[in-house]
Amino acid sequence: MNNKREQAQPTQSFIQRATIWLTFTRVLSDFAGVLNLISLSSYVFFISQNVFALSLFMAASIVGGILASLVSFFSRQPHKHTLSLLNAMRLILLLVLVLLPSQHQVSVLPWIALIGGFCNACFMITLNSQIPLWIEKAKRIGTNSWLTAMSAIASVIAGLSVGLFVSIGGYQGVFMVNIVLYCCVALSLLILSTIQPISDDSTVPELQTVQPARLFNRPFKSPSLGWLFAISAGSSFACAAQQVGFPVLSQHLTPQNISYAMGLLMSTWGIGKFIGASQAGFYLKYKPLVSLENGFCLSCLIMSCGFILTFQQSLLSWAIVFICLAGIGEGGAEVSLTSSVQLESKCLHLTLFSGVALMKMVASAIGALLVSPFFLFLDLGLVILLFHTLPIGLMAFMIRKKCQAIS
Repeated sequence: MNNKREQAQPTQSFIQRATIWLTFTRVLSDFAGVLNLISLSSYVFFISQNVFALSLFMAASIVGGILASLVSFFSRQPHKHTLSLLNAMRLILLLVLVLLPSQHQVSVLPWIALIGGFCNACFMITLNSQIPLWIEKAKRIGTNSWLTAMSAIASVIAGLSVGLFVSIGGYQGVFMVNIVLYCCVALSLLILSTIQPISDDSTVPELQTVQPARLFNRPFKSPSLGWLFAISAGSSFACAAQQVGFPVLSQHLTPQNISYAMGLLMSTWGIGKFIGASQAGFYLKYKPLVSLENGFCLSCLIMSCGFILTFQQSLLSWAIVFICLAGIGEGGAEVSLTSSVQLESKCLHLTLFSGVALMKMVASAIGALLVSPFFLFLDLGLVILLFHTLPIGLMAFMIRKKCQAIS
């Protein structure tokens, strides 16, 4: 009897061990993912000298992410070795690229982008859905905060170090570094698999997890969760505009060196995301003045206002200040949304994370397609303002509905 009780109540050392290896896995995977994306996109243009080839590569990566969301959305609960299999596929793709003769690489790179985008998106969806297997409910907000914060720092370091790696070992050297990183991820996943999952008290019949018609039930039965998904998709739609607009803004800020401004802006954004994620975990867990739902909306509002103000600036110093504010909002929003989904039954985690990832990717793709004509006729700052009216309008509409329900 005592042994069963000990298994149901995980010890502090058990939680710390699981958190350490989850963080190690997430940080290494994100660092390798950012390093891989930047180096491969640069490598595509380097060997092809063709903008169309670069566009095809990026489009293939996005399509792979959308396919991953669809596959995960209509899947059962993932097998315990799913993460290891996805990581192995990423490792094999890089080995193929390293061993393949250079004259055949141009034709293969779009397929590598497609499969790599699928594996990266599926890896993140599966990892987020499996966090409750090792982390109890009371510890999840803090864990999500720590994971998001460290992931932001890993992305910043990867973005700043890719140029150094290329200058030292060339693109092949970067690919070898990534192979080593994915091997380390495989090792951490192996250790993580030895940790016994905590017991699940919220079991549901298996039938509910495999009927596609029921996959939409939870967001519609929980209007708050549905609104969070809609606002998240709206923010992704708006963020597509600023992704296209960043090179234009950088050219305005530092005409003599566009990459200098972009590097500073991206690094500052990552630092802001680290601050926002760490502070969100503290206030949501230890000083719960606002709910996860309200914290998400407040963070999204800060993020939208930060990006709007960033694109209104003519001085790099002020742009850095406001993009840091946007990063703070984005970090808080990611922690709040992830923690909100993980409050649901464990059998729904994979479905819900897949659904929100799919909505965000589709919204981002639509935004990227629609934004180009706007840049032809309107000022950069006005375009960003127009696109961010969607998430802000959704937040205002949600607040109005809540006030009407209360009254």
